[in-house]
Amino acid sequence: MKNKKLIIACLLSASALALCSCFGPGPNKQSQSSEESIPDKKYEVTIQYQLSSDGTYYIVTGARNDAGERMSPQGALTIPAEHEGLPVKKIGEEAFDSFGEMTSINLPDTIEEIGHDAFHGCNALTSFEMPANLKIVGMSAFADTRLQTITLKEGLERIERGAFYASEKVTSITIPNSVTYLGDEVFGNNFALETLSIGAGITSLPQSTFRNCLSLRSINIPDNITSLGEGCFASCTSLTDIDFGNGLTELGISVFIDCSSLVNVTIPNNVINMGNCTFYRCEKLETVNIGDGVMFDVTNNSGCFGECPKLTAINVSANNQTLKSIDGVLYSKDGKELIQYPANKNSNVFIKEGVTQIHYDAFSNNSVITNITLSSTVWKIRGFNFCAALRIADLNSQISCVEDYTFVNCPELLSVTLPKTLSYIEGYAFQNCPKITTVNYLGTVEEWEEKVSYCNGFKDSPVTEVTCTNGTTALRTA
Repeated sequence: MKNKKLIIACLLSASALALCSCFGPGPNKQSQSSEESIPDKKYEVTIQYQLSSDGTYYIVTGARNDAGERMSPQGALTIPAEHEGLPVKKIGEEAFDSFGEMTSINLPDTIEEIGHDAFHGCNALTSFEMPANLKIVGMSAFADTRLQTITLKEGLERIERGAFYASEKVTSITIPNSVTYLGDEVFGNNFALETLSIGAGITSLPQSTFRNCLSLRSINIPDNITSLGEGCFASCTSLTDIDFGNGLTELGISVFIDCSSLVNVTIPNNVINMGNCTFYRCEKLETVNIGDGVMFDVTNNSGCFGECPKLTAINVSANNQTLKSIDGVLYSKDGKELIQYPANKNSNVFIKEGVTQIHYDAFSNNSVITNITLSSTVWKIRGFNFCAALRIADLNSQISCVEDYTFVNCPELLSVTLPKTLSYIEGYAFQNCPKITTVNYLGTVEEWEEKVSYCNGFKDSPVTEVTCTNGTTALRTA
């Protein structure tokens, strides 16, 4: 039965070809699609074409076997420069998507555009040399391949989003000067990428351009680049050296998050804006030097140097107009807001007089500090959550509220001292602090009952009473 079906399929295919030969449109190019055979030892694969809308060139749309099914050519694929007397100028969208048996492609210099997903998932493909007149590489055109070499030439203008995403074996990339546009994630997840050269034609590196390039050790950002987009070099875990260039003015959100090999960073004077979490979780980072130009939004910017367990000093140029450093600690220029306390500095911390606010994330995930004492000038605190070694918190200051999550998940916290100015403890302020046994209130029982009274802030802790200046009272929850 299988043989009969195969014979019928072959007869139908032969009949269809005969009909096309007898009744087809011939050389006047009125047909919208045609085909050309690639001989193969095991089967015959036919390249599919479609005439462009203006009738001046052909677009390669894919490949099919004799039964009309999509099928991958085996080994090398060569696209001819002409088909039926007209140039072949484009590889169409998804033309060879997930064709797993092509090992190389030879494209003629007539090709000007490679459409989105054209060679996506061609996991046997090992090399790509750009044709001389190529202008556009479409979205995800070579994503999820095993390319070992990518040769891009002058004349290329646009590389769309994710064009070479997860080309896992590429070791070197040179972006030509002619390229004026890069989409997001263009070279993301290129795990073997070691060297990088960025051309003079682009002015910014967009979101996640080189995210998860695990082998990239150094980057030289040319002077034509003015901004790095969100997560541009995130999780480049081998990165040790950054040359920021003289034109760079903006570092986006999480640009270098999880760059676990960075040890020292100097942010030059020309950088003005830094997004949230710029160097977050850089686990080997020890020192940061900030230049004159950074204008830090202390209200909205958080976690720039958070969860950097080896950080000992954040130094700021004396000419900076929005920030300053005192003994390696980062403050607002007026010294009233503590922005970031280096995680590997001191175990006993005293917040100096004059500080009025402690920034969100200032101490978050600090595993070194054991004692924290506030000065009398402090009126707002945040950012002691996940402090693994914190045992004693003396909050004798002007605070009126302990906000949600301020001390959440401090597993060793034993004792908290609260000021008489306190009027409210929010519901998750001390959640998951299982060892708290002592809560001292620097006011009377009557003042506690009147101002604080019901308190849900000590959920999941064993403490049951509050010690006041004139006695104890039960810790009541709403």
